[in-house]
Amino acid sequence: MRETLDTIKWLLSFIKKIPLRVMTAVLLGVVSYCCVIYIPYVSVTTVVNSSHISNFSWLIFSLVVAVVLRGVARYGEQYMNHFIAFHTLADVRHVLFKKLRTLAPAKLLNRAKGDYIALITSDVEMLEIFFAHTVSPVLIASIMGLGLVIYFSRIHLVLGLIALGVYLLMGVYLPSIQYRQAKQIGDDYKASLSQLNQSVIEMSEGKKDIKQYGLKEQMLQRLRQRGETLNRVSLKKTGQLRNIQWYMELIMALGMIWFVLFGIVLSVQPDKLIIASVVFVSSFGPFIPLSMLGNELLSTFSSAKRLKQVMAEEPAVLEITQADSLYKDDFAQLSVNDVSFGYVSDKLILEDVTLEFPKTGFIGVQGESGRGKSTLLYLLMRFFDTLKGDVAINERNIKEINTRDVYSIEGYMSQTTDLFTGTIRENIGLGLSDASDEMIEEAAKKASVHEWIMSLPNGYETEIKQGKRDMSDGEKQRIGLARLFLHDSPVMILDEPTSHLDYLNEQIILRAIEKERHQRLIVMVSHRDTSLTQADEIINL
Repeated sequence: MRETLDTIKWLLSFIKKIPLRVMTAVLLGVVSYCCVIYIPYVSVTTVVNSSHISNFSWLIFSLVVAVVLRGVARYGEQYMNHFIAFHTLADVRHVLFKKLRTLAPAKLLNRAKGDYIALITSDVEMLEIFFAHTVSPVLIASIMGLGLVIYFSRIHLVLGLIALGVYLLMGVYLPSIQYRQAKQIGDDYKASLSQLNQSVIEMSEGKKDIKQYGLKEQMLQRLRQRGETLNRVSLKKTGQLRNIQWYMELIMALGMIWFVLFGIVLSVQPDKLIIASVVFVSSFGPFIPLSMLGNELLSTFSSAKRLKQVMAEEPAVLEITQADSLYKDDFAQLSVNDVSFGYVSDKLILEDVTLEFPKTGFIGVQGESGRGKSTLLYLLMRFFDTLKGDVAINERNIKEINTRDVYSIEGYMSQTTDLFTGTIRENIGLGLSDASDEMIEEAAKKASVHEWIMSLPNGYETEIKQGKRDMSDGEKQRIGLARLFLHDSPVMILDEPTSHLDYLNEQIILRAIEKERHQRLIVMVSHRDTSLTQADEIINL
């Protein structure tokens, strides 16, 4: 219960900036439901007291106004609620992406891509139920319930208590008991959805291997199994929703029976009892949405807890922003001083490593699998912090240098290059919005990819988009290398940049890299001896 209350408090923190919009939505909702009650109230009052009413034209006019006002107020309430919801979801995504950036890459290495997709898409989308269909409806029901209980109590206290009991059963008891009963299902649903997403991603990315090794039926069977698991959980959710609808209708029917019977037993005046009964029947509207919230909020709170957990997670590496600046033109030396590191503290991958890198040159790094080659590069980039010792630039510990300065001095390229929707020009100039066309083309020439780009119908304006243009690994890596050259860092750190390439593409990229050895420091990991034949020095781990 404590965890759920903390989750609700966390969700409410996102709408504290827009209280006026929430108040507007609540006001419009109250006006809308008042109109719904007013129409039958006036109608039955007119029938009961027809002999005492002289101005029927005014009553008809008021009914028309109530009908129109009901429509306008209802539309305004829904519009305002969804305005609040979608703007808040955008704010949640912004905060989430900002947080993920601080966690990357150290805290995200062991999380499956399916989890990322579920987190950023379905988990965030599930919060709409809270922001659009919970906050203002709860406030509206509370205000309407209080007003109606006071109205019935003025006729007779017992009628007010009956109304209060029915409203509490519909608005509090039903959603809470439904939430408790279905708590496990919400977690199971999200886990099943995440597994299904992961299977789809794996099949999409590994379609060549699936075809080569004849794994089509096996992978489809796994996909069917996970789809069936998700379907079973979904059916359980649907069954619970159906049960709640039965309970809700039973409460309304029994409540109405008790209301009338007690009115008769207590000798309430017949005309007042008839009018009160019609108002009571018309008053369930604000509470019906709350009755159905338990099932929906189950998934919402399950998603919110995951999001809250991610946003509360402390990054493995804290970004430095207040240190004295270190400009890339001032780079003179990179060193590793007595460094030890392990992803698990009691199992070191690197132990007491000391290295001195020159200002310029081509340094190769080799070693058997698991010896820490890529880990060394992660430490140089400060993707992780060392357990012992330090990495230094110009004899300054990189933990004491502005993180943006470290990334300006050191440029990194991995085994695969990620390309984003947009033009080739935009992909090469990623992160450098002020880069001129000449600078981008010069970087492409250095990476030996300019001629290939110019052979395309639209040249640098060719759109890179899934399903629109298929690029080879060699072309992608050369675009990534052009991006690295444009970054113009005095230190280039490359992690197996040619591991997935054929001999021709490997040699093209290696020649482009080797030409830079006299202008900057190149540190490259490779398991291929042929990739490091031109290295000035090879470090063996």
